[in-house]
Amino acid sequence: MPSLARPVPHGRPLWLMWMAAAPLLLPGISFAATSCAEIHTSNPAAGDGSYTLGIGDQRVDVFCHDMAGTPREYVVLPHTGSTTNYSYYGQGPNTSADGLTTWFSQVRLDPATLTLLLDDTTFSTSQGWIWFDTGYQYSRALGIAADCVMPESDSGRSNIDLTGTPFDIVPDQFHLVGAWPAGSAIFSSPQSVNLKGGGYCGGISTLDNRLRVNLRSAPEPNADLVHSYSFSTSAADSVGGAHGTLQGGAKTANGEVVLNGSSSYVSLPIGNTLSQLQDATFEAWVQWNGEPGTEANIFNVEGAASSYLSLRATRQGTPLFVINSAQGDKLSVESPYKPFPAGVLTHVVVTIDHMTQITRLYINGLEVARSSSPLTPATLGAASNSTLGYSMYGEDPFFKGSISEFRVYRTALSPTQIAARFDAKDTPRVLETSISEQPANPSNQGSASFLFSGNGTQLHYLCSLDGNTFGACTSPFTIEPLSEGLHTFQVKAHDTMGNMEAMPSSFSWRVDLTPPETRFDSTPAPETRVQAPSFSFSSSEPRSTFECSLDQAPFSECPGVFPALADGPHRLSVRAIDEATNVDPDPARYSWTVDTAAPQEPSFEVPAPGQTLFTDRPSFSGKAEPGITLRLFIDGVEADPVETNDQGFWRILPASPLPWGKHRVTAVASDRAGNTSPLAIEVHFSTSQRGAYGLNCAATSSSWRGSSPWALLLIGLLYTRRRPFH
Repeated sequence: MPSLARPVPHGRPLWLMWMAAAPLLLPGISFAATSCAEIHTSNPAAGDGSYTLGIGDQRVDVFCHDMAGTPREYVVLPHTGSTTNYSYYGQGPNTSADGLTTWFSQVRLDPATLTLLLDDTTFSTSQGWIWFDTGYQYSRALGIAADCVMPESDSGRSNIDLTGTPFDIVPDQFHLVGAWPAGSAIFSSPQSVNLKGGGYCGGISTLDNRLRVNLRSAPEPNADLVHSYSFSTSAADSVGGAHGTLQGGAKTANGEVVLNGSSSYVSLPIGNTLSQLQDATFEAWVQWNGEPGTEANIFNVEGAASSYLSLRATRQGTPLFVINSAQGDKLSVESPYKPFPAGVLTHVVVTIDHMTQITRLYINGLEVARSSSPLTPATLGAASNSTLGYSMYGEDPFFKGSISEFRVYRTALSPTQIAARFDAKDTPRVLETSISEQPANPSNQGSASFLFSGNGTQLHYLCSLDGNTFGACTSPFTIEPLSEGLHTFQVKAHDTMGNMEAMPSSFSWRVDLTPPETRFDSTPAPETRVQAPSFSFSSSEPRSTFECSLDQAPFSECPGVFPALADGPHRLSVRAIDEATNVDPDPARYSWTVDTAAPQEPSFEVPAPGQTLFTDRPSFSGKAEPGITLRLFIDGVEADPVETNDQGFWRILPASPLPWGKHRVTAVASDRAGNTSPLAIEVHFSTSQRGAYGLNCAATSSSWRGSSPWALLLIGLLYTRRRPFH
């Protein structure tokens, strides 16, 4: 590794180099350079080595590399080793036998943006290889933990340790990447983070291999712990000597105090301390076994003039912190979530910062709620009756469960300190995300928007559609375009400590962009005398609803029974609306006529009343309304029906001869709607055998024999007329 001593180019006196560089390096003399390139511009002879740059309002030592070419800045990493400042790609089917490990001694810095360029491997060594479709890789960027073993595997490892440098790592920068990824980022301090991750192929890393850092300000003050109760064998205070006493049957066992929920509690003589606290932190590890709908105090302090401070589990199972002053002012901080499931060890912390006037509530290392108020523990005045598990209201039960640790600090712990305290217990943080707004199911929209939130105020989210790779997302989250068919949206939360929600929240729905088609299954006759019509109709899509428009009225819900209609033409339009609210753009239409008026009585032209017809198959004719059906009754027997023509004329020839003699005939008319006219007045007529020339034309042998002489005379006359004339 190159020497960190400032080099002295050969052939130049040291004093000359010092005079040239002094304006750039010494505090109080002119200014400090802000980049290695600026040093090179001011002193082209400056070589690779350690220099001081002015970054922000501080002077920072960096290593300048390639000063004769393209000057670049590097941060020297004081801590190196086999598992420090390294990246390991886990062994898998695409790696060498032990995977690929890259160790870094320096990491490149962009001083203008305070960003570490983690994929610059100039000052690194590697062992192993990875093969991808693009070829072999023999080094890895810092800050990547990955593998290609199986979905959500996590054999990859990485560590970034900036301890000994003036930089802190900006949190919330690590994200899952690749296919079927898994991973976590665990901060042991603001300067050090451990990563583990993998997938098929995937893992956890920063975006674009860039890590934002902050210049360290003055070190955080000591936590200033003033009281600590661990309940190993008693309620002794291991820090402040304010030893508590077990009351009402409270017992210690296995490093916790067990409270029965009916009479037991712990009395703590810490009122004098609390009455002096402007800044404070209350920390407890609790396991609540209360019944649903109950409410119990975890910690309670009674102050002067009915003032009080309490941390409790409410009837809804959510944590609530309250300070109520003697003047009636009230501070209330309540989580909207339910992090106190029965029988689960839970880390709960309240911090009070009087300078910012913000009180924060943390559950399992995560801030879940905050409130702005000037109230502090000192507001209570002379505090008394400081207790754990005590109910100050007679109707509320005592705390039921156990408390394994209770601490009071004189300062407001930082989020990093609280997360570290939680992680020290090696208790998994349970993250939960809920989806509050989603598209309709089914939906006729080609896009979908979701609103979601997790059980914390500083969480980040990963989203996936239809089983694809999870990617960073924020709420609200919109997806477009969407194809028709089934879709599934998933979202899961992760925090800055690398904890990941175990089971994503999920919503499935169907996108239907195709409108239904409507059809009539049954209709009234085109002409009908039924005034209340009956229809049935259906849709090409099941579970559709229908809207109707009768005689061009606005569309509305189709009635179960249609109203009685007046005579005349009518039209019904029906459109289907499917489950996704797609509307048939071309409704089914049907037109018909209601006709309740009977046709006129038909009349006869042949036969006329009393007429004698000299044929046994007379042709009956007459007039009626045009386009109707006429039925003829001869001597009470119905003949084949006939329709009148456009002028209303009709004619019927009986299918068989009539007997000779007297007859009667009548008729009735029926229109297409089924209305029937009155019977026509009967017409009486006769059929006769007498033909032309007065001859009897009856077709019987006896009648022909009586007329034979006349027949012979007629034949003779006809024969004589055919002879030629001479």
